[in-house]
Amino acid sequence: MKLLVFSDIHSNLKTVEKIKKLALKVDILVCAGDISEFGMGLENVLKELFSIGKPMVIIHGNHEDVNETRRLCSSRKNVYFIHKKGFIIDDYVFYGYGGGGFSFIDINLDKLINKVKEAYQNKKMVFVTHAPPYNTKTDRHLVGHQGSNSVRKFIQHVQPILHIHAHFHETEKKTDKIGVT
Repeated sequence: MKLLVFSDIHSNLKTVEKIKKLALKVDILVCAGDISEFGMGLENVLKELFSIGKPMVIIHGNHEDVNETRRLCSSRKNVYFIHKKGFIIDDYVFYGYGGGGFSFIDINLDKLINKVKEAYQNKKMVFVTHAPPYNTKTDRHLVGHQGSNSVRKFIQHVQPILHIHAHFHETEKKTDKIGVT
């Protein structure tokens, strides 16, 4: 399975055109949020992304309203809004948690950890968040580590095979490892 992962396009239609071209060579699109610029242009950008016609899992970022993003995605057969839920494609569970990006602790995510671990035990999981995990190469921002302890805790307990996140533009293309993830 080949993924095209993107985020933080902030209503840039030139970037959407690049995504469309790259999408020809992949099986699934994964969007980790911040599609719009504080909600502006969300519907237009999603319309363009939907026109690709490939399966897409998506979460909202800190620039989108969760309900508006869910509503816009709900009418599409091949688009799966995965905030606080999982979607199985082939043998993989894509589980998402959108929004945020500025909090060290998210009690709502903390409350989901055991439930998700139990529901998807022995499954290959791809965890998609907008916020990066704390204390990694991917969460260094102007004043040091600025990621989420809750995202890190989820990764440590659930142990997905892959974690995809967004938010800090400065850490684009950086990778790190937490346990098996």
